[in-house]
Amino acid sequence: MPRYLTLGNSRVLINFDASYRLRDLYFPHVGQENHLIGHVSHFGVWIGKADGSAGRFSWIDSPDWSRKLAYESETMLTDVSLRNDTLGVTIHAIDCLDFYENIFVRRFDVSHDAPDEQQVRLFFHHDFHIYETEVGDTAYYEPLRRAVLHYKKDRWFLINGKCEGVEQEGINQWATGVKEINGQEGTWRDAEDGTLGGNTIAQGSVDSTIALHATIDPGKTGIIYYWMAVGKTFEDVRLLNHMARERTPQSYIDRTRNYWTLWVNLRHCEFGTLPAKVVKLFKTSLLIIRTQVDHSGAVIAANDYDITQFARDTYSYMWPRDGALVASALDSAGYQTLTQKFFDFCREVITPEGYLLHKYNPDGTLASSWHPWYREGERQLPIQEDETGLVLWALWRHYDSYRDIEWLSPLFRSLVVHAADWMVSYRDEMGLPQPSWDLWEERRGIHAFTIGAVWAGLEAAAHFCTAFGEAELVKKYHTAANEIKAASDKYLFRSDPGHGEPRFVRMINHMQEDSEQEEQPKGRSGVEVKGGIRTTQEIQLKKDNVTWKVDWTLDSALYGLWYFGMYAPDDPRIVAMMKQLRDRLWCKTAVGGMARYENDYYQQVSQDIDQVPGNPWFICTMWLAQYTIASAKTLDDLKEAVTILEWTAGHALESGILAEQVNPFTHAPLSVSPLTWSHATVVSTVLEYIDKHAQLSRDLE
Repeated sequence: MPRYLTLGNSRVLINFDASYRLRDLYFPHVGQENHLIGHVSHFGVWIGKADGSAGRFSWIDSPDWSRKLAYESETMLTDVSLRNDTLGVTIHAIDCLDFYENIFVRRFDVSHDAPDEQQVRLFFHHDFHIYETEVGDTAYYEPLRRAVLHYKKDRWFLINGKCEGVEQEGINQWATGVKEINGQEGTWRDAEDGTLGGNTIAQGSVDSTIALHATIDPGKTGIIYYWMAVGKTFEDVRLLNHMARERTPQSYIDRTRNYWTLWVNLRHCEFGTLPAKVVKLFKTSLLIIRTQVDHSGAVIAANDYDITQFARDTYSYMWPRDGALVASALDSAGYQTLTQKFFDFCREVITPEGYLLHKYNPDGTLASSWHPWYREGERQLPIQEDETGLVLWALWRHYDSYRDIEWLSPLFRSLVVHAADWMVSYRDEMGLPQPSWDLWEERRGIHAFTIGAVWAGLEAAAHFCTAFGEAELVKKYHTAANEIKAASDKYLFRSDPGHGEPRFVRMINHMQEDSEQEEQPKGRSGVEVKGGIRTTQEIQLKKDNVTWKVDWTLDSALYGLWYFGMYAPDDPRIVAMMKQLRDRLWCKTAVGGMARYENDYYQQVSQDIDQVPGNPWFICTMWLAQYTIASAKTLDDLKEAVTILEWTAGHALESGILAEQVNPFTHAPLSVSPLTWSHATVVSTVLEYIDKHAQLSRDLE
């Protein structure tokens, strides 16, 4: 189930599902150690007479509830409206993860329709799997603080609350117990009669449920606060609990609201005539991106644990490519310090040889991978070379914006020269990058996107060397970049009677690499896919005595040839290519949007590829908008980009969260949500639109 709301402060990340239930809680890294591992923590409501009699109960996922899950404008606080006509209860909820302290605060404004005084009880269930396992957990009630705690080793969670206007603080009811053993579902079942059993401690595979009560007069609103302190020791959570009581939980909501309002408006933007829903999505996207960035500098791709049902793995990793593109968006928006940490992270994890590997955990350790090191008796690098090239491309864009020379100087040789020297060396006799895995992680070969990224990385390195006065290195990197472009002109741009007009192809391969194409490729999460149309043709280049296998599949990622600067957007070859991509990959359903490539099998919904070449992906759709912006010559030329941005906003969840892709018939989210890359592309596209609109407006003056 997609995540509809997410909260983060770079050390703790919390996700809610569509039914407003807690599903993920990461600590002490964003994306590492999910202490709920996707299990549901239930939320329920009981209402009855003030003396506790004649009560009725409902879990929040019941169809009796109507739910509106959103964020407060320009903040990372939720704005949740809940209504149950059967119970006659209305709740407005605010959820807040403090921007600095590891404390999760929730406020519930509760009212009812009854003509007399009613008692409302809110039940909060906690299905912890601390350290991502249910083995060896402890849950207990602590009477001095009237709180429930969960712990294992150095991971502690303290749950408490209060009712506004009631002198005595602390929870009103509690239960701890065993779950997932001998058919036992957990303590949440104990809540359904409105009364918890009060068991004070349980160990092993355990959960807990607490209740907070409010007695509410007709026509009035009761206010209930809940908080969870997260730490590595009992003293950590004890102190946070004390602070919540002394400062009041409302103070954390107020200060966090103010902080994020200031943060999201760091760069003043003239949005002009951009529709309000696009501006709202832009600011929401900035905030969503921030939740996915760890304090280590790792930019995490996504933290929706439900993807594990397909491959027993997640997207909770730092892909250098995703991180570079996200960092570029954040730099354009003015978040210099945040992106510095990302580049420092890359410097720490780059290999001694000078390349970045597939993906990394938030703490800098190497993450899981399906790219092999060995194939048919030969060693091969398990890399996607675009990831190394794009880090240098993004780093130059960062430096060109901020000129933070003191921070940059330690990275010059350890990251820039180190990576650029390796990219120069990792080329074939034609001057092209040697085969590696594509950005979709499905095929090994020489890819158009990779060529554009490596060219951009080498050009960035040359710019750095010019700035540092390294003339020989400038020549070395420019020469290599020029050779790559010349080889692209020669080998990637092809004419063949069976495929219409000459055009750039997605991938080429030396024939000795052909065996790789027969493997069953894997998608982003390691799930096996069928790999798209394999419309390939062997072509003999006699003067070079090289035989190639060519992949003619139309792929949105061909945009990398122009986006990173190797070709101009108005190059006739690029103009024709982008038109073909638009005509062939736009979904012909009412939903619309751009597919990744022809016959994309990952999460495939329809095999009618003439109408649905693949599911619409947000990033691929916005790449088309970015091309429209880059190639625009008049203000009228920008209109299609606005239409695409409106499409994107219109297919976001109600909260503004963007998934990886959407169903081409229902526009329901598919795969993970939120996807950091999707939101970063919104930010980049809007800022590119603003800058181009300003430029074209000046040209008219």
